[in-house]
Amino acid sequence: MKIHYSKKRLRSHLIQGLLWLVFSITLLVIDASFLNGMGIGYLVMAALFMGSYFYERHYGYLTLKADTIQKNTLIGKPIRLSEIRRIKKFAGDYILETETAKMTINTQIIAPDSLEKLDKALSVLELPPQLTPFGHTA
Repeated sequence: MKIHYSKKRLRSHLIQGLLWLVFSITLLVIDASFLNGMGIGYLVMAALFMGSYFYERHYGYLTLKADTIQKNTLIGKPIRLSEIRRIKKFAGDYILETETAKMTINTQIIAPDSLEKLDKALSVLELPPQLTPFGHTA
């Protein structure tokens, strides 16, 4: 299951990419020698924001599988759900702790419907009540 980014974040990256692209094309039209100088940098910025938009839209923020959770970053390392020993909620973020690793999940950049899915998936974990912010219904 994918946990998606909020539409606000995706839209922000798309708009920034388009603005950099329009800015660089405008400067190219005004001055053809533009590509010799800072123009390449402007085009790179446009490519980075557009690439970020498409990557985040396609892969989402997190991937939850039956036994793992992983951030979809370039060096995202999966954590086994069975190894999670504690879930903290601090300033709206979730901090998942295992014996050897920690994963911080920024809930402010997650789409509301995906946040509900994440809450349900994390609340199912069998942890003592003092080690999780979720109330147990079992």
